Amino acid sequence: MAFYRFEKLKSYHFNPHLSSTTGPIIEGQYMYFRRVRKPAGGKSRLHYHPNEFMAFLLEGKINAVVGRGRRIVRPGTLVHIPSNVQHSFKSREDVNYLYIKDRTW
Repeated sequence: MAFYRFEKLKSYHFNPHLSSTTGPIIEGQYMYFRRVRKPAGGKSRLHYHPNEFMAFLLEGKINAVVGRGRRIVRPGTLVHIPSNVQHSFKSREDVNYLYIKDRTW
């Protein structure tokens, strides 16, 4: 399929031991794309993975850690997380963001 609407896709909660995000996923051959929600106070534990990751915040605010960098991320900001770099997100309020992740690893 070439065209998708997130509201028509099933929502998933992957890695509940690691993160509180939920949302639908669109899987391609080399990458996947998600629109996720994280409730206020929701978080992901500090972790890393071999695949590159990018997140674009649509709504809310996140306390983000990427490597040694820390920032309060606001809507309209893209966060780039290179391969094997420790990172975590903690939502300051209900948040909604898009992310794309490499799946070639």
